[in-house]
Amino acid sequence: MTLPLPNLDDRTYADLVAEARSQISIEYPEWTDHNASDLGIILIELLSWLTELALYRVNQLPERNTFAYLNLLEGGKKQLPADLRKAIRETVPALRQRYRAVTPDDFVALVLEWNQTKDAQTLGKVKRSHCLPRRNLERSLSTPPDESAHISLIVLPDSEDPCPQPSAELRAKLHEWFAPRQLLTVRHHIVAPEYVTIQPSAKLFLEADANPTLVRERAIEEVGYFFHPLASGHYWEGKGWPFGRSVYASDLYSILDGIPDVDYVQEVKLAANPASTDETNKISIARHQLVCADLSGNPFTLMEETSNGWQPI
Repeated sequence: MTLPLPNLDDRTYADLVAEARSQISIEYPEWTDHNASDLGIILIELLSWLTELALYRVNQLPERNTFAYLNLLEGGKKQLPADLRKAIRETVPALRQRYRAVTPDDFVALVLEWNQTKDAQTLGKVKRSHCLPRRNLERSLSTPPDESAHISLIVLPDSEDPCPQPSAELRAKLHEWFAPRQLLTVRHHIVAPEYVTIQPSAKLFLEADANPTLVRERAIEEVGYFFHPLASGHYWEGKGWPFGRSVYASDLYSILDGIPDVDYVQEVKLAANPASTDETNKISIARHQLVCADLSGNPFTLMEETSNGWQPI
């Protein structure tokens, strides 16, 4: 829906004459002859006619003025186009496209446009990004603590690596690409994600006739998929583990208990690097952090029921 153009002044010739004549008794009471033959009335009518012509032009926009505005919007045209209306129709939609990076959503959305550039084809596309306002994630200890003028964009490349990291070249090109799009008063930072390595462990009690090899493979696959920063499924619809989302032992119980041929789960433990100061059933994750599951070795102990009770496999 477009807003109607305002009528800047809709007074007619008759309105102007009547308005001027109404002021005579106030401004010059001695002027009593208001007939059309009076020279003063003739002058009022002449000026009203000229004023009406000027008011008509107020509501008009000459083609050359319109063309000048198009020049400003498009960076300059050499000559007036034959079809000015067509040129307007081609220019106005471009104004609605997102270009300036102002809000965190703007930074995240503009990364999708970066993926269409030639540099992205060479250096790799960004699979996922996360923007934090008022944060300088490149800050060193010598930097003043005031971060109000900073904004940090965390980027993850499209990679098969379980803990993907953008290259220095990719970050540098993205920083250069955002430079003309950011606000003059803002300093932007393109940074890599910070990972908290999760080392889960648990005891899986298997049902009768279960295949231990398949269960172990499925458990490692499901847990790795759950914590994956790019393609985490289950609750996150394949969008990756949420930034800043803490890890709970109950998450692991739910995932492992849903694996076929697993009867029940016990002794779920979580370890983190760097170490967490929270209780053992929760690992806190900061707003700029993701998790990366370390499933090397045998993190899950498989238990089978024998005549002597439950025994590890």
